[in-house]
Amino acid sequence: MAKEPSMLDIDDVTTIGTMNNYEKLAFAIILQAVKDYRRAVHNEKMCVVKECERFFTGKWFEALTTLLGTVILEKLRQEDGKKPKKPKKQAEKGKRGRPRKKE
Repeated sequence: MAKEPSMLDIDDVTTIGTMNNYEKLAFAIILQAVKDYRRAVHNEKMCVVKECERFFTGKWFEALTTLLGTVILEKLRQEDGKKPKKPKKQAEKGKRGRPRKKE
């Protein structure tokens, strides 16, 4: 079994050459999740960010690799030096879909 890449070289595709096909598939799935997370943070898509976080901390991730998803997640959060912004709350709407008047 080939040595798994560490988080430091998750973007280094040269390690792929020493993997078998199953390891390459697992690596591609994880790499796509990393790309999805980065894109979602950049575009402030919180639902995608949460979905990626569930993936990195879930059972399927554990089945794919021996890497720690929490470590990858922490590294991703540190990349920009900030956490993703939470969406702003919308004004509460009345019966007809219009914003309620403040009393």
